[in-house]
Parts: sequence; structure tokens; C-alpha cells
Amino acid sequence: MAGTVRCQSRRCSPLSCGPDKAPALSPGSCCPRCLPRPASCMAFGDPHYRTFDGRLLHFQGSCSYVLAKDCHSGDFSVHVTNDDRGRSGVAWTQEVAVLLGDVAVRLLQGGAVTVDGRPVALPFLQEPLLYVELRGHTVILHTQPGLQVLWDGQSQVEVSVPGSYQGRTCGLCGNFNGFAQDDLQGPEGLLLPTEAAFGNSWQVQKGCGCPPGLELPLVLLQMERSRRAQEQLLWDLELLTGVELGLFWPPQAQFFSPRGQAQHAWSQHCQPGGSTGGDPEQLVSG
Repeated sequence: MAGTVRCQSRRCSPLSCGPDKAPALSPGSCCPRCLPRPASCMAFGDPHYRTFDGRLLHFQGSCSYVLAKDCHSGDFSVHVTNDDRGRSGVAWTQEVAVLLGDVAVRLLQGGAVTVDGRPVALPFLQEPLLYVELRGHTVILHTQPGLQVLWDGQSQVEVSVPGSYQGRTCGLCGNFNGFAQDDLQGPEGLLLPTEAAFGNSWQVQKGCGCPPGLELPLVLLQMERSRRAQEQLLWDLELLTGVELGLFWPPQAQFFSPRGQAQHAWSQHCQPGGSTGGDPEQLVSG
């Protein structure tokens, strides 16, 4: 077909985006536009969750739960299965399942991956839906909807979604609406009173025989009083003390240094009348 191709430059107008948006190119466009920022959610430790909107949650349930889901068009659903690994009162992420329409990808311990029940070697490509690769010790799943899942093969998982999913997600990762205070929404869209109630509401296959997750202070009461258990708890608390501390620690904790906050939190639950006496309900409410 004959013809003449002409190219011309185009000057893009200065762009100033709000705090919840960032300059980005859309397919077919020459100049960037202000689009909602992408967001990520993490599950780590025993376990703790950081939602898309940045809220830090603590939920020690040992069942399968909806971590993140597109609740508007059903593009994807990410489930985590937690396991207590022989220690009462705590749990770690054991495996991750990513559902993309009729395709099910499972990210297992040690970095093993299955697609529709079949083990696959990495890198793995199934056009146009998904691509799975191994970078160092991290398994990375890329999907056509723009979802990305990172799995360390042990207990830490990170879910990233593009800004186009803003306000469309649900699950333990929250609703991605830029407002962390309403992240404790259950499947019915209602705000739940506690993190344990919120976590239990997102259980997959309710009634499967696994115990419900407990409130954090009761979990601390059930932990072993060994030196090793104390050191592990202090490590986790030190990791968390710089983020959203006021959501779950007593007001006086703000006057301590990060290490002091961790030690204070532990001492409050190990002192006489705390772990072996007193009213557990008072610990929950206070």
C-alpha cells in the first residue's frame, strides 16, 4: 500500500498530579496523564498484613483466607493458606493460590509452582494470561490484568495491583480506596469491630475444622515463655513499631523508644497477673 509517513513532535503540557496519583502513559498516548498510583499489600511474619492503603493488621488465623480479590469484575483472586507449624497461637503463610478465571496457580514451599495442578519449571509462560519467573530466591507471578505476586518460598508474600483497581479490591488487603480507616470491611461490606473478626470473615471454606484466629493479646498469652519465643516476638515487634503503632498498642507505649516499646509490650503480658492471672477480657479491651 503506497503512502507517505510523516512524523511530528508534540510538546506535552506540564503535569501536576495530586498525592494519590502519578504521571503515567496510557496505551496509544504520547503524553503522560495523572493516573491512580499502583499499590502493594504484604503478608509477613506470623502473620502481619499491610493493606493496599497502608494499614498494619495482625491476625493469627491458621486456615485459608482471601488475601486480595477483584470484587467488581472478578479478574483475579489471591488466597493464602496459613499454618501454625507446630506452635500454638501463631501462624505463618504456608502457600499462595492465585485464581485467574479458570486457571489456578499455586506458589508452594521452597519456591515450587503448579498451574492447574501440574508442577511447572520456571520460567513459565502461558500466553497471554501469565508469566512466572524466579529472581534470586523470589518467585514472581505476572498476570495479564496487571496483578503481580511475589513469594519468597517460605512465608512472605507481596501483591501489587495497578491504579486501575483503586476502589475495586477486597479481602485482607483491604479496599484500596486511599482511606486506611475503613479497611476492616468484611465480605458483606460492613466494618467489623476487631482485626480477628475481620480476618475470620475472609476465611475460605468456612466450617473446615480449623480454629478461628484470636485477638493479638490472647495470642501473646498462649505463646511459649521460652527465651527463643521471647526473642522471636521482640524481633517481630521491633519490625512493626515504626508503622501504625497506635492501632494496637496501649497509649503509654508511644513514650518508649522502638526497642523499649517492644520490651514494654512483652513485659505487660508476661508479668504476674498478666499472663498467668487477671481477666483476659481486660487485656483485650485495654
